[in-house]
Amino acid sequence: KDGGSSYKLKSSSGHIVATGKEEVTRILDHFNIQVDNPVSMLSQDTSRNFLHSNNPSAKYKLFMRGTHLEQIAHDYASAEEKQKLMQEEIKRKKSMLPLLQSRAKELEEEVQDIERLQNLEQKLQTLSKELAWSVVRQMEQRAIDAGKVLQVEKTKLKKSEEKMVRLKGIQEKKKKDKEEAMVLLQEGNEEAGNIEKHKDELQAKKRAIEKEIREAKGKIMNINRNMEAVRKEKKAFEDKLEEIRNQSHRDVAGEREAHTKEIERLQQQLKELENKLTTASKDKMNKETELKAVSEDLRRNSIDMEQTQSQIKECDDLLRRLSSSKNNALSGFGRWMIDLVNTINKQQHQFRCLPKGPIGSFIKVKDQKWCNAIEVAIGFGNLSGFLIDNHQDERVFKSIVNQVLRNYPGKSHPSCITSRFEGRLYNVGRNLPHSSYPTIMSMIE
Repeated sequence: KDGGSSYKLKSSSGHIVATGKEEVTRILDHFNIQVDNPVSMLSQDTSRNFLHSNNPSAKYKLFMRGTHLEQIAHDYASAEEKQKLMQEEIKRKKSMLPLLQSRAKELEEEVQDIERLQNLEQKLQTLSKELAWSVVRQMEQRAIDAGKVLQVEKTKLKKSEEKMVRLKGIQEKKKKDKEEAMVLLQEGNEEAGNIEKHKDELQAKKRAIEKEIREAKGKIMNINRNMEAVRKEKKAFEDKLEEIRNQSHRDVAGEREAHTKEIERLQQQLKELENKLTTASKDKMNKETELKAVSEDLRRNSIDMEQTQSQIKECDDLLRRLSSSKNNALSGFGRWMIDLVNTINKQQHQFRCLPKGPIGSFIKVKDQKWCNAIEVAIGFGNLSGFLIDNHQDERVFKSIVNQVLRNYPGKSHPSCITSRFEGRLYNVGRNLPHSSYPTIMSMIE
């Protein structure tokens, strides 16, 4: 030991081989060297205290230390204390034994449950593997079905492209028809002004014709009266002539000549009256023919005026709808749609979720030239339809439609699509088909 603070172990040649106390303790234990035993190692301090002390108790303590009795006594006391503790522990363990046995049974049951659980887990793993393979098989079958569907969709796509080409031609034709309709509308407006003038002229002509008709009817009545008078006069002359003929054989020769002249004069008057009667009959027939022709012209002019007024009204309605559709998307569907939407908004407290529609009012087209093609592809029935959240709202909606359409006979009921609202927008951009031709979705904002 060097200075009481460290240890050094040296070899036979004087080299230091260790500096720890543990190495020293290991050597002392190996050779059973009792350093603290005064019988084996008596230090100067212990020797001095032993020699100068006359106290038997101190000498006895030295004896106890030298013979290790003190350590044995200490170990014995410690053993007794540990024995007491062990007995108490045994007693406590015995008291806990029933509980432990019960716990052991529970643990055995848990072990059995764990074993069953392990069996179930193994079975679950087996079933999971089988399920995975069945899913794989289903996916393979779905892939095959999807391939078939894809082939069908490709065929449909080809047909759709051909249809789109046809629709494009139809759209171009519709565009031309629209331009022609606008030209016709402009011409119609110009013609409407001319028709108004012509209408006034026809009204004046109608009044003149009615006046002529009245005059012709008056002349016909006069002719009829004259014919009746001529007939009566003719009958009187015939009666008188017959009377003269009956009395002629009684007349003398002088009177016979006078009567002959009178008969000739009367026959001449009768012939003139017959000619007048024939002329009056022909005039009557001509007047009646002219009256029928004038009446027919008047009827045709009235029909033409009504048709022209109807066309003017339709053109005015079309112009008004086209003008108002720029500011109100519902105007293009007609007045009945505006009344229907207003009624739904007024009675929105009856709905759980307010219906959305018409669908066409939510669609904005990027290029107006595709409007007709998109309308044909989607269908006007779908564009004028409504989206409804639930069947209760659908019944309320149909009741309101019936109420509104009573004022618009001939209008068909708008379609309704019932599906719960999700409250979010769908992103369909990633599902757009790849095509060199424009599609409906690519033309809609």
